[in-house]
Amino acid sequence: MKTCKRYFIRKIVVSVLLCIFLVPGQYYEASASESTGQSVRTISYEEMPMILDLIANRIHGNYMQIITWSGEIDVKISRVLTGVSAEDIFRNFTDAKGTIPEAILQKTGEKIKFAIDANKEYVYIDKFRERPSQYLNNITGKDLGNSGSNPYWSTSISRSDFFLEAKANRINTKEKKISRRKAVKRNSLQKDFRTMLYKGIDDPRKIFVPGAIYVWEHHKTLIERISKTGKIEFDGYKFQIEEHKKGSITEYKIIQPSVVSLERKDPNDYIIQTKIYSSQYGFNIIYWEVNTGGGEPVQQFSYEYELINGVYLPKRVITKHYGSERKLSLEKDSTYINNKINKKIPAEKFEYMNLNLKEGDIFIDEILNKEYRYKAATHTLKEVEK
Repeated sequence: MKTCKRYFIRKIVVSVLLCIFLVPGQYYEASASESTGQSVRTISYEEMPMILDLIANRIHGNYMQIITWSGEIDVKISRVLTGVSAEDIFRNFTDAKGTIPEAILQKTGEKIKFAIDANKEYVYIDKFRERPSQYLNNITGKDLGNSGSNPYWSTSISRSDFFLEAKANRINTKEKKISRRKAVKRNSLQKDFRTMLYKGIDDPRKIFVPGAIYVWEHHKTLIERISKTGKIEFDGYKFQIEEHKKGSITEYKIIQPSVVSLERKDPNDYIIQTKIYSSQYGFNIIYWEVNTGGGEPVQQFSYEYELINGVYLPKRVITKHYGSERKLSLEKDSTYINNKINKKIPAEKFEYMNLNLKEGDIFIDEILNKEYRYKAATHTLKEVEK
């Protein structure tokens, strides 16, 4: 990540009293629970820049240690479909017996393999859904059968000089198996100007970018605003930071309001984000929720990490999305397996021979405007004469 600025961690010494935290000229409210052994302290605006800087520097330092990263992700997805979407699924993908349920629960399992070389800007992503989705009546739990859903598979390789993508081109619907594949070579994908990660692919590093912007860049903006105005507040919704201490673990809860509608007349015109960062995991984020100004849920995320060779990597991530009626519409549970950090990844991992093509599969080079057939025995491409 050549565009990322490097910051130096500032040493912050914080002394906590159970009732009142005192610095000359400043008072900080604190509370403690004897039953839990936890103390909670409200951070003043004067101290906020130091706390924001601490979190940003620790996360940035951890992220910048990721040179190569590979592993697997076991994903379980639950989606609740209603209205027109439920009708479409019922008629085209289930056995379509009986009346259309008011809501359909779609359950899907997905396996992801990935490899990243940050210095070379190479990203390999392989997704495979071996079994078709399962469809259930969301109220009764009755299995609705599966007549139209098929396995899903895709492999993509993103590089600064080209983009490769392979998908199923023909499926044996009777046996529910992929019988033919097709690969395409295109110009390189565009990058997000905020993260410099490729657009359009599920780069695992996006886990470290809650809100589509790096924490250190976001906190820099917050610090500048606090330093300039002395506070952040919208119509009574205030920016807040709380420090929670329990034993040797320190957590910072950051509550940030924002305006999503210029009318600013209704609680739904505001969004409240709550993020929690924990010293247990190098101050990486462990929880993030997005609610309306009235407290109705929009999104929720929870994170677990493991420490491998001095780098915190995600171990489990659960995301929840809520629909227009603020009911749970999508839940994704991702478990990271075989995380490997800063191990050499062979160059061929990011070439066409790693697209999982089979004998005779189609390969189209849109850059050269040529078509090929894959030769499995030699891992080569044979051009098709037009």
